[in-house]
Amino acid sequence: MNQKAIKLSVCFGTYNRLQYLKMILTHLIKELEPIPYEIVIADGGSTDGTIEYLNNINHVVLIKQGGLSGAVNALCACMEKARGDYTLFVNDHVFVNGEQIIKGCKLMDSMPEVGAVVQKLYITPRSVPFKTFCNFKYFMHGNLGLFRRIYGDYIDKNYHTYYADNDLFSKSSL
Repeated sequence: MNQKAIKLSVCFGTYNRLQYLKMILTHLIKELEPIPYEIVIADGGSTDGTIEYLNNINHVVLIKQGGLSGAVNALCACMEKARGDYTLFVNDHVFVNGEQIIKGCKLMDSMPEVGAVVQKLYITPRSVPFKTFCNFKYFMHGNLGLFRRIYGDYIDKNYHTYYADNDLFSKSSL
């Protein structure tokens, strides 16, 4: 990982998904190499070797939650540790396009009034490793939202697992 100031914090939770996690992390490290980044992962108490695997990856900041507490709490835990100028929220089964992410960061660098940028979403279904989930020009999906750094209790913790991403986008809008 580049020792420059961190531009991007990639944040997500995981639980017993080691097979997908290995693919995603290999992909993230390759795609994000041109930008100073960190990957912040909140683990909900995995028992499949995830913790041991993540302990050996130096790009990863690991938060051991010890048990499942919901996706929103995982994201909040990640945000507390994130040091980047921008925060990218993904899931542990989502591939990113590094070029799109870098363009999103540059766009927000040049336009301080922009609070969030939506990215194309790629998922890893069991049968097809790379499949486009959406091609809509203006599709809003929080599972791949790039936000300016978020502080404090910006996410409403009343959303246990779902809808927090929509809440974030509404708070980040012009």
